[in-house]
Amino acid sequence: MNLLDTLFLALEPVVYLVTDGNNMWNYIFGAAQAFGAIAIAVSLFFIFRQAKATQEQTETMQKSHEYSATWQERNKAAELARFYQLYIIDEIFYIEHILKETKLLEEIVRLGKFNEFTASELQSKTGSDSFANDIINKALESKNDDIFKDAYFAHKHGVTPYDDSGNLLDSIKYDFMKCFSSLLNSMEYFSMCFVTGIADESVVYQSLHQSFLKCVHMLSWMIASSNINPKNKYYTNLIHLHNLWAQRDGEREQMQNSLVENITKIKK
Repeated sequence: MNLLDTLFLALEPVVYLVTDGNNMWNYIFGAAQAFGAIAIAVSLFFIFRQAKATQEQTETMQKSHEYSATWQERNKAAELARFYQLYIIDEIFYIEHILKETKLLEEIVRLGKFNEFTASELQSKTGSDSFANDIINKALESKNDDIFKDAYFAHKHGVTPYDDSGNLLDSIKYDFMKCFSSLLNSMEYFSMCFVTGIADESVVYQSLHQSFLKCVHMLSWMIASSNINPKNKYYTNLIHLHNLWAQRDGEREQMQNSLVENITKIKK
């Protein structure tokens, strides 16, 4: 019943009294009913308007909050892309340079993809519980000294590459050792911001996923060797983001292959 119907109902006693006004008490009672009904109708009308205004205000605030949250997530993603550029990408190239030139990257690639990133999984792939130490020791062999100097000069600017000082070479190799942990810690922080929802990973996926996945694959043996106890795993956010992006990358590659096949069939 709308406000107009209510007013007509309220005024019905008054109309009756005009046609039959012999009873004063009926008139008074009818008038009271009419004014009471009008007051109720007006009150309900204003209550309805207030409720609607409150609802609209709540929806506006909610949309504003959602827009603000989305903007913050995207803005944080842009900051993380800058962080990746400053603290991750050069370290990836540096380690890749050394592992590639020492032929150790070939051994790492043969390990294939990791699912759990645990020490037991690494051991099942290599048949050894010292694979990580073996990789490091092989890299640090004296026959690779020039490789370390070249890599350091190419990626760590400001050092004379062919200084015969033994201390300098030791410092370069020590820096190489530290680079593993610093790179993994930076990537864990980068991943954590996306996994926890602080930043929107879809903003940087297209630009960074290939580099990120390549790096995780290159360092999978180091990650796995750190996770001796599966209940207390290291680099869990890194692993989570890797699995998310690897799955998405695989799905898109499958879609692309399917599209190419369909186009080929059509041409035939």
